Amino acid sequence: MVSQRGAGYGGEPDDAVWVADVDYVAAWCAAEEAATEVNEAARALGIGSHLVRAIPHTGIRGESVVWMRPEGVREIAQLLGTLAEERRAG
Repeated sequence: MVSQRGAGYGGEPDDAVWVADVDYVAAWCAAEEAATEVNEAARALGIGSHLVRAIPHTGIRGESVVWMRPEGVREIAQLLGTLAEERRAG
């Protein structure tokens, strides 16, 4: 588990305690798979990692989490909005 302290993402432990018997690795792997899908889709659309960059993470309870910067989320929201408009029109 890493936090957003420092330059960009990562490096510092979260302000959390690791809980025994929680499978953080499996949760991180699931988050990493989802983050890779988002990142690859963004690259396929010509969106650079400076704007859309999904980061895998594991929450304190062992849940899979994918972090993104607000500007990346807004870019994806705009694309989804465009797709929704096209679907309604089509």
